Amino acid sequence: TTRDLIEVDLDLAGYAVTLVDTAGLRETSDAIESEGIRRARARAERADMRVAVIDAASLTLDLLVANTLGVGDVVLINKIDLLPYVEFDVDAAIAYARRVRPDLPVLRVSATTGEGFADWLAWLRDGVTTARAARDQSVAALRSRIAELEAENAAQKARMIKKIREALGG
Repeated sequence: TTRDLIEVDLDLAGYAVTLVDTAGLRETSDAIESEGIRRARARAERADMRVAVIDAASLTLDLLVANTLGVGDVVLINKIDLLPYVEFDVDAAIAYARRVRPDLPVLRVSATTGEGFADWLAWLRDGVTTARAARDQSVAALRSRIAELEAENAAQKARMIKKIREALGG
């Protein structure tokens, strides 16, 4: 299993985004894998949006709940076309996960059939738009604060020059 982070830059609804595949976050006793997971978690903490992708064919209640406790902003259940062939009540598992996080978005998709991709892309677009608006607001606030500080600095400098001139008799 690779522990490298795989990053892909793309344009999503006119926004430049970077997708990072962390290759799964789980508990392990392997020192090298633990370091990779630590790095993946650190990278995820810096992300604007986190997506927990779960393979429906290997979905378990433990896996779903683990991915609701702060790992992802959304849980994406992939390979839903395989659900008829596995013995797992995904609706009951999602209901259970929502007892932990009631607002948790859970999307079901199939890369094979394309089912669910419209909702998935809408969630991504909305998230990117929200993240961009928050970032723009932060930049505007920072620019405003810089202007305030520059004005304060200029006023303080003018007061100092005035005091120096007065001290020199002029």
